[in-house]
Amino acid sequence: MKDEIKYEWCYETIEDGDIMECDFEDKLTSFTDNRKTDTLCLIRNVGNDIEGLKDRVYAYVKDNKLPEYFEESEFKVPAKFQKELNLFTNNH
Repeated sequence: MKDEIKYEWCYETIEDGDIMECDFEDKLTSFTDNRKTDTLCLIRNVGNDIEGLKDRVYAYVKDNKLPEYFEESEFKVPAKFQKELNLFTNNH
């Protein structure tokens, strides 16, 4: 079965350096204020319905910017997600 690439946004709740809770959405506008934390990232998931999740990499937002590449990978962050972040930041 062919793998699919799916992206999702995540707000992480971190305490003492450990991730305590994660809140996921496909679009940033789906988050309400009470679901936002200081740690926002974009996640790139690769997998399929038969084999499940095969790979997951993260891109953490710093100073309202996504990095050029997902952490520890050769995968570029698609420009459309920085545009989505810019619109979201300017409207909130």
